[in-house]
Amino acid sequence: MAVTIIDPLPPQPPATPSVPQPVSPPSPPANVTVTPQSAFIATVIVNGVEYTNWESVQMEADAGQYPIRTMTLVTAEMNQPFDSWTSMKLAPNDLAQGYLAGIQVINGIVAVRQASIEANRHLVQIVVMSSTQGLQVSTVDGNPGQYVNATLEQIVNSVCSKVGVSFSLDGSASGADKPFPRVSEHAGETRFNFIDRLCQMRDVWLRDDEFGTLIGFRDSSGTSGALLVEGQNIISGRVIMRNDYAVSQLTSVGQHPGEQSDNAAGDETRDSSATVTNPGMPFPRPAVVPTPEPADSQDAAMFANHAMTENLFSMLEAEFVVPGWFAPTNQLWIDMLTNDIQVYSPSLFPDNYMTLRIMGVVHSQDSQRGSTTTIRLKQLVGSWGSYPPIQSDGTPSVPPQAQPNGDDVQ
Repeated sequence: MAVTIIDPLPPQPPATPSVPQPVSPPSPPANVTVTPQSAFIATVIVNGVEYTNWESVQMEADAGQYPIRTMTLVTAEMNQPFDSWTSMKLAPNDLAQGYLAGIQVINGIVAVRQASIEANRHLVQIVVMSSTQGLQVSTVDGNPGQYVNATLEQIVNSVCSKVGVSFSLDGSASGADKPFPRVSEHAGETRFNFIDRLCQMRDVWLRDDEFGTLIGFRDSSGTSGALLVEGQNIISGRVIMRNDYAVSQLTSVGQHPGEQSDNAAGDETRDSSATVTNPGMPFPRPAVVPTPEPADSQDAAMFANHAMTENLFSMLEAEFVVPGWFAPTNQLWIDMLTNDIQVYSPSLFPDNYMTLRIMGVVHSQDSQRGSTTTIRLKQLVGSWGSYPPIQSDGTPSVPPQAQPNGDDVQ
């Protein structure tokens, strides 16, 4: 017997406001020439010279595991006014700044030049990478090699300064300023991996900014005020929901050396742990994870929160393409990285709409699709719709928080 399943029309969300139109872009820096037609022009400044004649542009920024901005541009050999071809041939190690619509989006160096020739064509691809990219390849130098009673911000700035990068914490991150009693660099470890190891212990995530500064953050940078609405401002979308990596409960375990100053000893130093529950996994899948550094229960709680957030991120990945480079709030989408945004798409979400976090942005432009932006999103909490996306006071729902276990709660 054949069975026909009829999917009823989805109910409307509490409110689906229309998407406002963006107004004129903000004023550009004084050193960038902007004309009335330049709202969607990409500019690269190298050695004081502007380049704008690109056949395609891609500007990418991510938060989390690979927080290094890159700008990729393709053109026939540049034909701006010039004194000589030599001065126009951009090459690796050239200092570069990139702008979209007159707004700076990257500061770094030309990292890649790829050129090709055909009978009637000479193509050049230029890749500019953020100054923070040096953290991915340079290793710690073991000087001083060990940090005693230093905060995350102090340690990371010391490590970053060796490659000309600075670090700062953005927003409120309770406990992130807790000093590490003792931290040692590992020989051969990249600067980024060392920094990431410490950030996990303070529940801090990483991104970089338009000036090449490494930024640590924990919570959302705020609610964006923008909406993505199916049928209004979404060109295309893709959502993956999965639970094959999801755990129901995560317990972090660690230990820390006894200190005469706090009279800690015995079980108090051996049994540091914290537990956090995933509201989106109803089946029993508990996991135990050791902390990467010595930890008391407060440290274990911050690490457990970080590990659970990473687990929640694996449960939903969304990607939406929208027209243009500007959000309805008159900001470049790239400047809304780590903001929370409401998305309404009955075709993609079982419960029609969700509040998600912007964790990646790609601004693109070419002759085929014009100017578009790809927005990469992750979920905030571990349930597909059972948590309200926006609370009654207008703030986003927050993930569950780890509870310290044992007797050494600080």
